[in-house]
Amino acid sequence: MENQKTIADILIAIEHLGSITAAAKHLYVSQPYVSRLITQTESTLGTQLLDRTAKPLKLTYAGNIYLHGLQEIISQQASLNEIMNEISQSKSGNISIALSSHLNQLEIGRLFAEFIQKYPQYHLEVHEAPSVAAEKTVRDNQSDLYIGPKSKRTSNFSYRIYRETTFSIITPTDYPDIATADQLRKLVERPYIAIDTSMITGELVKDYLKHQRLSLIPVLNVSDPKLVVQLVQNKAGWSIVPTSYLTNSRLMIQRIAIPINQLKHTFIMAHRDSKENTPEMDALLSVSQHVYGINPDRQQKLHDQ
Repeated sequence: MENQKTIADILIAIEHLGSITAAAKHLYVSQPYVSRLITQTESTLGTQLLDRTAKPLKLTYAGNIYLHGLQEIISQQASLNEIMNEISQSKSGNISIALSSHLNQLEIGRLFAEFIQKYPQYHLEVHEAPSVAAEKTVRDNQSDLYIGPKSKRTSNFSYRIYRETTFSIITPTDYPDIATADQLRKLVERPYIAIDTSMITGELVKDYLKHQRLSLIPVLNVSDPKLVVQLVQNKAGWSIVPTSYLTNSRLMIQRIAIPINQLKHTFIMAHRDSKENTPEMDALLSVSQHVYGINPDRQQKLHDQ
């Protein structure tokens, strides 16, 4: 590998500078060393790499083809080294996790607790962030694992679905009755409280309203759906939230389910491919399936691309 790079550097220097002497000076090596290395390479290949009759000196057709091939090999080797380095780091047993903020799931605490108890030899680094930013860290290979709702963006990571839930329109109790989601236009003149688009949930709702041809200016943008529910209960306005935030039977609100084929909240765990089949990721996958009651034989690994 090192010798190939040296030859490639010499050929590039000769091509640009037009002489072996100038190339050697440019590369801080001796002229006899450059001449000897080129001669040895030509002997091995059985063809001339330099047109020595040309002034200034230039590469032959074979020389250009050989240089192009060397550059491809060097580039592929660098990419391979990067991949192997990622895999090597994975074997250290660390998993960096980008966790969506405001997840309303008791299972997350159980997942981390059970993993730590069962696999103390592995280390979790958990960073909480708004879901749009959290998901992006895995797409950009800055985190190993993302836990949260899936956006509609095409992603380069592998993921598994853990739960799919509906969304609901929620209104104060003194608002007009809405029998179905199709009657959403009755609320257009009422104050609308939006889940902020720094959250994937907010993006999904915004896209749904766009498809319903509703252009709404929120009176408030809030990141936490729990707070949105509280605001609606206190008659500040109406909103759309994942149904999983409405489990409290004492909530004094009206709710109308949106058909899941129109809008759904898909909770996933996604990891970059270099973590696939590593001991620590296999361990976390096993614990997560146990905590969420998922049959491993039925859970598919998915990929957008």
